Formats: sequence, structure tokens, C-alpha cells
Amino acid sequence: MSDPGLEPQRSELKKFGEALVRPFFRRTFTVDPPKALELAGIDQSKIPPQILDAFANLTYDELSVLGRLEEEAGPFVESAKQTESEGAICF
Repeated sequence: MSDPGLEPQRSELKKFGEALVRPFFRRTFTVDPPKALELAGIDQSKIPPQILDAFANLTYDELSVLGRLEEEAGPFVESAKQTESEGAICF
């Protein structure tokens, strides 16, 4: 069962995934993550710092791979919710 307390995190992570599809966001994020998040309307205070740090340490090319996955395979946050319902640990 999904924890309703995690919905704000999921909402912001969903926005992040949607933003990864855009090259401008990825370029900006590799140079200035807080500015990229602000421009994309993402509230970074709702995303756990360890997750932001992990993304911030990725290169543009690595973010591009995640953006392609988001675009072609669907939102990774929705996949995480489905996996959670199957008993796995996810964000």
C-alpha cells in the first residue's frame, strides 16, 4: 500500500522525470541543479537530499539516458509505485 506521506516526494520526482526529457533542463541541471529545478517548477525541498545528490553527480549523457527511459518506458515514479505494491523497497 502506498504511503500518503510520500505523495509530495512522488509528485516532485514525477516533475523531475518529465523535465529530464528536455535537453535544456539536463544542460542546466548539470551546471546548476537548484536553478534547473527552480526553472522547471520543482520544489527541491520535497525531494530527499540523497536522491538529489545522486542525480546531481550524473553527467549530461547519463541524464539523457534517464530522459530517454522516461520518454520511452514511462514515468519512473509510476514504475516505483507499482514495484512498491509488489513488495519492493523504492523511493
